[in-house]
Amino acid sequence: MLRSAAAFQNLILSPRLLPILPTTTTTISRMSSSSESSPPVFHPVSSLDPDMFKEEEEHYALTIKKQLTGKIMSSYKQLLLNKPKVRNVHTPASSPDLRVIVLSTLTSQGAASLDPSISKLISDSPDDDVKLSTHTVASTYSDMTVDSVLRRVIPESVTTEIPSSFESVGHIAHVNLRENVLPWKFIIGKVLLDKNHHITKVVNKVGQISTEFRTFPMEVIAGPDDNNFEVKLKEGGVQFCLDFEKVYWNSKLQYEHRRLVDRIAGVEHGGAHKKSEKRGDVASSNSTVVADVMAGIGPFAIPLGATHKIKVLANDLNPVSFEYLKKNAKINKCEKHVEPYNMDGRAFIHKLGSEKTKFDHAIMNLPAIAVEFLDAFRGWDVEYCRPTVHVHCFVKNAEDDEVVDFAKERCVNALGCKLSVEEDGFETHLVRDVAPKKPMLCVSFKLPHELAKLEKVDLSNYKFGIRKGAENDEPDVKRRKLN
Repeated sequence: MLRSAAAFQNLILSPRLLPILPTTTTTISRMSSSSESSPPVFHPVSSLDPDMFKEEEEHYALTIKKQLTGKIMSSYKQLLLNKPKVRNVHTPASSPDLRVIVLSTLTSQGAASLDPSISKLISDSPDDDVKLSTHTVASTYSDMTVDSVLRRVIPESVTTEIPSSFESVGHIAHVNLRENVLPWKFIIGKVLLDKNHHITKVVNKVGQISTEFRTFPMEVIAGPDDNNFEVKLKEGGVQFCLDFEKVYWNSKLQYEHRRLVDRIAGVEHGGAHKKSEKRGDVASSNSTVVADVMAGIGPFAIPLGATHKIKVLANDLNPVSFEYLKKNAKINKCEKHVEPYNMDGRAFIHKLGSEKTKFDHAIMNLPAIAVEFLDAFRGWDVEYCRPTVHVHCFVKNAEDDEVVDFAKERCVNALGCKLSVEEDGFETHLVRDVAPKKPMLCVSFKLPHELAKLEKVDLSNYKFGIRKGAENDEPDVKRRKLN
């Protein structure tokens, strides 16, 4: 669901043609007190005029012989101007053998406010090698960081709510603005657009991930509101194409994509090959088969197939993700290694079991509910096929020393049988902290032998992988007790 930014079109930049871009999370630079010599001038505005940011400040400076530049810059770096996008050193047009090093102290503060070490440097320097001078620093909108601009146009009472980072997906920047700053959302969008030349559109999340396809409602706050959200990006040397509005993509998971792909491929994370005996669940890359149960547009499946030539049975419920999965396999020339399916996750697992399809690994990357899909392995012929399962999950409201136990409990409850470190190789990997008291884990284990004794689940009791009548979310661990 989109909301229009038409009312702010006079502030929107025209789209630019861009090359394929990486997916990243970008931190917005915060200016420290030492970086900004005077408090920002607050301009309450409903629109943004770059001319309002033009200003000049006169700073104390040191005029020195050019051969002293490196030594003085190193020794007194904490006392220099140190403003983003503004040079500390200048060469006088009439004196190419001299350099002017700009200090953070304003002349309006008086010479007495200079650090004593500066006065000592000047008095101890022979032959006027170092002289106190002044330098006028002119700054404009283009010289300022995102944070410094926004702090001048958004009231101080809500500046703590200014986003400190944004997710970059190709040419789209994605922010999650808090309610207090929503009156300035179009200004925030314009500034992000102006200051990041690879970005042509900025979207704001306006609701929670709630659909079975794990997408969320968004609004365009800068750039063309043209209902076109298709992006091209690179991750780990692989090209992806996706519609950011209609499929799930999270750039914060790029390191987890790489880690798990490397593990399955038998490659040390970072590039070095592992010896097979060091990790018993890693098969040779020319014979490994992977079942990607919730494959999305292919962040695991495509690099496994394209880079490592591993056979991947890749499934996703979302028909749009399914189409992009096929498209990405074609883009990366790995169609013969990636076999796409468009099914419910449980039905996909049952299909593999009923057809006696052998595979070495199963990836279940849908952290809110993927654990619940483990019950689809009940009744599995473990003697015929015993893959290693990698299931992602959240754990809510657990203490640090409880997280692994609760993750294990969720897996045990879904499987219907015990998990053992010794027999099943149970282990966990912390992917990231999504929020306070909400870590995301990857739980890995071989399917337990006890599964073969259990009755298969009846798929008619489920819709989109959710048991009818059950909540579509991970449980709050504080409401549960370990058996």
